Amino acid sequence: MVNVGAKTAARGRLAGAERALTEVRTGFNARGLAYDEALSGLDLAGVLLRQGREERVHALARELYTRFAERNIHPEAINALMIFEVACGQRRATFQLVQKVRRVIAQIQAHPTAPRRRYA
Repeated sequence: MVNVGAKTAARGRLAGAERALTEVRTGFNARGLAYDEALSGLDLAGVLLRQGREERVHALARELYTRFAERNIHPEAINALMIFEVACGQRRATFQLVQKVRRVIAQIQAHPTAPRRRYA
């Protein structure tokens, strides 16, 4: 799958990337694909951070964390999303943190039973 939202953001077209990623994320949610929804949500968070929309990033982080926690999807994924949500609440979220949390989620999706290193 080609990540149109990420490619659009890389070209500096943030509004178009936001629309594309929101649409993709909604589709993943409707299909119950939690990991894919989280990955596209984190891509969206990166776009929103670049736009300076910290409140929207925090709301998105809260949604992702809540969805994983309510479904009890994977403890390490829940922890990574909780760290992101807390950082957003403290206005300390950075693009680097988004990328780090995204890597953790992608690794867990690919290998859910593999032991993990700490991501702090």
